Amino acid sequence: MRGIIAQRAARGAEFMDRVRPGWFNEIRLDDLEMLSLKDCILGQIYGSYSRGLLTVGLNSLWMPVRYGFAPVLVFSWRLTRAWRREIEQRRVQDFFAHVRDGRKAAFASV
Repeated sequence: MRGIIAQRAARGAEFMDRVRPGWFNEIRLDDLEMLSLKDCILGQIYGSYSRGLLTVGLNSLWMPVRYGFAPVLVFSWRLTRAWRREIEQRRVQDFFAHVRDGRKAAFASV
């Protein structure tokens, strides 16, 4: 069973999949820090945390927490780690989807 922090990151990643497909390729994993307003998920994609919240429509007080964008100070490192896992997982899936699509295209031209 996943912990609450991992669940929040997964929920946020699924949300980002809907509002900005391919978002995970825009993230610099070495710089990712969910406690930072510039190096968090929304900060890296939209330039700042607040601009990102407005752009994606997470306007209520609890929505950023529910979707794993706003860390609880004590657990910020765990949230960063959970987001890293979500990003790495999506990058691997994306890679294999491209490989699979390439194979289909190669066989279709035969």
